[in-house]
Amino acid sequence: MTGMTWLELHVMYLRRLKTRTEAQELLMLLGQQRELTSIESKKLDALVKAEKAAQRAAKAKSAVSKLIQDEKKKAAEVKSKAEAQRLKELGNLVYLAGVQDRSPGEILGALLTLGGMDSARWEAWKTAGDSVLNGNSTAHGNPRQENNQATESQHRRVANATSGV
Repeated sequence: MTGMTWLELHVMYLRRLKTRTEAQELLMLLGQQRELTSIESKKLDALVKAEKAAQRAAKAKSAVSKLIQDEKKKAAEVKSKAEAQRLKELGNLVYLAGVQDRSPGEILGALLTLGGMDSARWEAWKTAGDSVLNGNSTAHGNPRQENNQATESQHRRVANATSGV
């Protein structure tokens, strides 16, 4: 196949297609002729240009499709990382509150109870929680911290780990 022109190779390719456009049919017909009139030669040149343009367009479309898929994949990865970070932060809050030894059912039950509270209570809890997260105080009423004599630096490490919360 070496030494074959683009036109010869492309005619071979077109022959293998199950369906062809009218322009491709004419390109095959003219491309297989050995001698062309000047009008046929001009038609063939125009058909070759159109076919090459169609190939470039198909390549560009494929590249754009790949680019879009890569962007979707990247966005999904960013979202997944953000979700993982959020879950890690919520887990750190459970640790900071000293309830990590409770069962998941107990923790969920407590959270469900909290969900029904009024906004004034939430504001008070936010203030207290922000104070602990900022290292201004220790977690209130946490027997685990008292028993283990947890240091302020340990609290700050947990607070720094959950700094986005």
